[in-house]
Amino acid sequence: MSSTRTFSRTALTGIVLLACVAAGVVAGRWSVPEMSAGRVFANMSAPETASRGKSLSLATGFVDLNEGVEALYGLDHLTGDLHCWLLHSQTGAVAATFTASPGRDLEVTADADYVMVTGLMDFVGTAGNVRPSHSVVFVGDGNTGNVVGYVLMYNRGALQRGEHGTGELRKISQMVTRDVNRIRDQGK
Repeated sequence: MSSTRTFSRTALTGIVLLACVAAGVVAGRWSVPEMSAGRVFANMSAPETASRGKSLSLATGFVDLNEGVEALYGLDHLTGDLHCWLLHSQTGAVAATFTASPGRDLEVTADADYVMVTGLMDFVGTAGNVRPSHSVVFVGDGNTGNVVGYVLMYNRGALQRGEHGTGELRKISQMVTRDVNRIRDQGK
């Protein structure tokens, strides 16, 4: 009687464990979407980083996800200029430099309160060697609530060959976060 009871418990435990494993496999297959070649980054967490100081903000953003290339963006709070650097994958030296003027685009007059962040973007329908990066950099001014977005246009062939890249930081969007008539009384 005791051996029958032990066998029954062991068999029941084995069946429960097998059912749990099968449920885990099925749930795992249904919860992880398939990734197509053109949408590689849909399920990855981006290692992009950002940091802000009193007069300088830095952020990284993907240029080419397939090649694992990132750009370093630097926003000078004193001049309102945005710089972007691509590093040579073999030497680590600066391979390309790009610039834009968010201070001018945001119409900042004095004492800007800049913020900067990068985000992933998959531009569809791009062809040729000059193409947009997989990241967009956004710069905002806290005093006005204005925000501008830029994308890096780079030469993919030059990047793959390790040559000095050419291109531009192209303004692609401009937004306003604040209606001047709706600002709360700040007790001033």
